[in-house]
Amino acid sequence: MRKLIFFILIAIAFATTATAQMSNKQIEDSLQHALVHATTDSVQCVAHLNLCRHYLYFHVNFNKAAYHVAEAEKIAQKIKMPYLLARAGYLHGLLYDLQGNHSKARNLFYRALNYAVQVKRLDVIETVQSCLGISYYYQSKYDSSLLWSFKALQLAVKLNNQKKVADNYNNIGLIYSLSNQRQKAIDYFTNAYTVYSAVNEYYNAVNTLNNIGDTYKEMGMFDSALFHISKALHLAQVYHFPTQERFANTELGKCYNAMQQYSTALIYFKKVEQDPETKFDNYNYANFLAGSSEAYLGLRNYTKAIQLATKATKITSIADNNYYVFYADVYSVLAFAYEGKKDYKNAFFFYKKYKAYSDSLLSEKNINSMNELSAEFEFKQKQSSIDLLENQNKLKNITIADAEKMSIIYVIIVVFLLVLLIALLVFSFKRKKMTEVLIEKNNFIAAALNEREILVQEIHHRVKNNLQVISSLLNLQSKKIKDAAALEAIKDAKSRIKTMALIHQNLYLKENITHVNTKEYVEHLVHHLFLLYQSNENGIALDLEVDNTIAINADSLVSLGLILNELISNSLKHAFSNNKNGRIEVILKKVMENVMLQVKDNGIGLAKNWDKKSTSLGYHIIYSIIRKVNGTIHINNNNGTTVQIIVHQSKLS
Repeated sequence: MRKLIFFILIAIAFATTATAQMSNKQIEDSLQHALVHATTDSVQCVAHLNLCRHYLYFHVNFNKAAYHVAEAEKIAQKIKMPYLLARAGYLHGLLYDLQGNHSKARNLFYRALNYAVQVKRLDVIETVQSCLGISYYYQSKYDSSLLWSFKALQLAVKLNNQKKVADNYNNIGLIYSLSNQRQKAIDYFTNAYTVYSAVNEYYNAVNTLNNIGDTYKEMGMFDSALFHISKALHLAQVYHFPTQERFANTELGKCYNAMQQYSTALIYFKKVEQDPETKFDNYNYANFLAGSSEAYLGLRNYTKAIQLATKATKITSIADNNYYVFYADVYSVLAFAYEGKKDYKNAFFFYKKYKAYSDSLLSEKNINSMNELSAEFEFKQKQSSIDLLENQNKLKNITIADAEKMSIIYVIIVVFLLVLLIALLVFSFKRKKMTEVLIEKNNFIAAALNEREILVQEIHHRVKNNLQVISSLLNLQSKKIKDAAALEAIKDAKSRIKTMALIHQNLYLKENITHVNTKEYVEHLVHHLFLLYQSNENGIALDLEVDNTIAINADSLVSLGLILNELISNSLKHAFSNNKNGRIEVILKKVMENVMLQVKDNGIGLAKNWDKKSTSLGYHIIYSIIRKVNGTIHINNNNGTTVQIIVHQSKLS
């Protein structure tokens, strides 16, 4: 099944009727004009985002889309607007999704979701949830895809956004269709089409009609399939949707292929071929080649079928969810075409490639089809071997006059081949059973690992939220406290809580739920402390050097963060009371088999009567942590204060 899923995301871009009637060039010129004449950073950021959407969906150019979304992110970070960061984040994620980097895409989606939650933008939250559903769909992770799609649908209903409701109906229909629950798919597609038509969303309505037709085709209900696809083609022509027109013609051709009316199918494939834009539309071009090769195979034009199918294997389809289906179909055409040319060597070669891709399609129908093809190809291969052996035996025995001896030889050959055939059938049956058991076990393990990952991420998320609640309670309490020392103590406590919360926040947002990037964490923590104590306003400079190769586990990183929090906050609060041009240097690097942390300032230094045994809570925390990891600490009070801590790498890994 081949669904053009990425077109449902036109909901995020310019999907109004007026915009659909404009040419790509007119839209691009209009958006470029808005960017050039932007008077504020926020307007300029929005203009970049609009251009990114245009290059993602209308005038597809991933390089230009990447440039504009990167510029938008820079501006959004500069003006510190979470709403714009959320929009830029999910568009950047969509770009990675369409390029096949789904892991990186989902990292960006989760980050965008966090920004959207911060500003309580339910519309953006719904959009990001829908994007997550589609991202999991691309990798055939249908359970996760359905989970996020239903979440997005519920939020769209709550917002009373009919267009978004239809988008999510369409997404859910696609998931059910590929899960072989096709009647459910038809129901959701029909709901989507009804809503799209009611709100004049004709582009997406055409796409949904194609999806309905494709699903009926898979069900073998060809009259219904032809009706809906023909209707989609008519609307695409009326409203000038060239991509959807190419897609509808391709689907009609494939439908006639399924009906074995190959000459009629070629009429529609020719229309796609004659469109000069087809070769720039990877998805439709690849499916045109695959469909045409199947039609020529049906007409027994094996040479033409091989030529087109071979060309199809060299084109990358945009929709990753079609990857296995597409190549399984193409390699099946090549196998049968070479078989038709009696080139059994190549036929068997492409049959094996077909089988490798079709093994990834786990439905009962696909497994049955695979077994039927396997039996047919094995029979053809054995029949070819029998014919070859018989010809060789005839040549060897042509001079033998004794007919009785020839009969004995034939009997021996036939018995041997029968025994070999039985042995191969038994081996094939056992291997099939082992493969089925292995697939079932792998699916169970994958589901368990996925559930564990979600649960652990949820735990980190809740711990982070609980720490944030504690920080908020301290913040509320501090508003009623007048004593300066008490306020300072609460401020220090909030800083320590933030240090621990950062770890859980990073673990929740990252794909790796057990490790955090040490460099990112340290940089984030240090900049947070400078912001908390408003050090930039006091002219205090920062020199930060962190080795990116250091790997520290989450528990040890919490301890490291607490030490950094105490040392840096002490320097920021006490070291520069008489120095407006202060400087703090933070170094974290490997020294042989050890990790060295050094915090140095050029302030007034420690008091002459300073004693570590009677020092503050902060230094008690530092010494306690150092004892726990068997580390050493050195304090130098010349020209400011330098604190150097050394710990063996094995204590932190």
